[in-house]
Amino acid sequence: MAKLKLSEDTAHEHIALFTKAPRMIYLGHIASAAVLIYLASAAAHVPGWFLVSWSLVELILTPFAMGWLAHSYNDDTTSWTVKSRWIAWLDGLFLFIGLSWGALLLISLNPDNPAHFSMQMAIVAGASAAAVKSLGLFPRTFALYAIPFLGLVSARLFLLGGDYILLGGLVVIFLVMLLGLSNDALISIKQYIAIKHQNLELADKYRIEAKRADYANREKTRLLAAASHDLRQPVHAIGLLLATLSTDKYSDQDCKTVTNIRQSIDTLSKLFNSVLDVSLLDAGKISVNPDDFLIHDFVTGIVSDLQPLAQITGATITTDVDESRVHCDPVLLRRIIQNLIANSITHGNGARISITTSVEAQKLSICVSDAGPGISKENQARVFDEFLQIDQNRFHPLVNEDNNQQKGLGLGLAIVKRLSTLMNINVHLQSDRSGTSFMLEPIDIIDSPQENEPVTTNATSTLLFDGQHVLIIDDDQQSGEALSHLLHKWGCQTSLGNSKDNQDIDSKPDLVICDYELESGINSLELVSQIQSRFGSDLKIIMVSAGRSPAVQQQIDNTDYLLLAKPVQPVQLRTALLNLFIPG
Repeated sequence: MAKLKLSEDTAHEHIALFTKAPRMIYLGHIASAAVLIYLASAAAHVPGWFLVSWSLVELILTPFAMGWLAHSYNDDTTSWTVKSRWIAWLDGLFLFIGLSWGALLLISLNPDNPAHFSMQMAIVAGASAAAVKSLGLFPRTFALYAIPFLGLVSARLFLLGGDYILLGGLVVIFLVMLLGLSNDALISIKQYIAIKHQNLELADKYRIEAKRADYANREKTRLLAAASHDLRQPVHAIGLLLATLSTDKYSDQDCKTVTNIRQSIDTLSKLFNSVLDVSLLDAGKISVNPDDFLIHDFVTGIVSDLQPLAQITGATITTDVDESRVHCDPVLLRRIIQNLIANSITHGNGARISITTSVEAQKLSICVSDAGPGISKENQARVFDEFLQIDQNRFHPLVNEDNNQQKGLGLGLAIVKRLSTLMNINVHLQSDRSGTSFMLEPIDIIDSPQENEPVTTNATSTLLFDGQHVLIIDDDQQSGEALSHLLHKWGCQTSLGNSKDNQDIDSKPDLVICDYELESGINSLELVSQIQSRFGSDLKIIMVSAGRSPAVQQQIDNTDYLLLAKPVQPVQLRTALLNLFIPG
């Protein structure tokens, strides 16, 4: 092992360790000194003046000097130059103590009284061994203490002659062993300090890297949040504009092109939602907010939203859902079920999809099943991994060449797993060649279904919107015009407002659709509140937001407004209008 040098930092560590236990050193010193004084007083040949002087020094002055040394070093105002002399003072103090104790035993060692002699030799062994622990950090100081102390004791034993010479030799051997132990203690403590500093350096590096990772994660989240609005706006507008196109006059190839564009926009919209979901989960910004709702109406609404996508792939969706009222977070549960159904639509190859529920002991289970090709056993444990895209020849291929479905990012089931874990809901997967089933459980049931409670129905006729006046407020002109064009196609009358006061609107609208993120300095919630105050609190409001953070959701929850996340799919907007205008 390479020789360890006593650096300034190492010396400081040594002294700090030594000064942490001065009380034990004081107590041991005073107790041993008191016993030696008692034993020496019983020996008639010990001069009284010597014993009194020795008692004053070892019971008062020496402990005081030890305390002063500890205090002077622990004083933060003391410079290193002064502290460097501290070790020299420590050397001098314990050299004096070793000489003092050795001198007393040289005079007072009493072999004529076996009990006294045994106690004196026990104190010699105990004090020397204890000093290894306290002074072992300073081998030079220990040697300056132990050599005169044990040297004088061994000299006295040699002078006694006879068998005491052998005992004196053993004391010398004991001294050599203690000096070796002191050196070993120094090496051990230096290794400890070196490892400690290495660990501290590793901890510092870890903290630095953790801060960098945390900073990078915050920057990623901030970038996604900042870019979300700008990127979603054109996708939002394109989706609305495509929905207004009539393909009656197009050739078959043109119709196929428009269909492919719509599918691409739908895929891009899903990718936006998935990436933002993962970003919010990573940032810990998604919280669980349970509420009470009817599970039948809830699932029916989700299926209605996804029916157009199922029709494109040729899939059929059936439901057999209990009408109990459950207690759960409706926003997060909707996201989970949407992802499971979308997964079955995408990878089920047009097979039948069923959503069923079962009840046991006031707990509800939801099962989403499809009759698709299934997932192989070796991949079932991996389907919940992020960015995983399983491409298999026989089991559950992710690319369906017949309908040109795209793989996506492989985040849908990963989001399902993370959201369900957040909600303390278990997700069970069963799959073979006959199909795949995802089971969600347990979901708390509040009470049994009420006979007179209405069940929400989902109308599909856009003629029901005839004559409805919709006020659109959006600072992005393209998005506002696209939305207006689509609503006109559905039979609505529209007015384009602005982000100011909207005092030029004469007739009361039936609905206001307002962008949540308006130009800087404009509070959209305050704006629609002013419009409601002008036309009546029964005015319906839909807020459209590119952000989906819990903060936005909480602000909307404090109102009776409906929140839609960009890019809004036409089917989502149509469903929202149906629920607002035909709630029963």
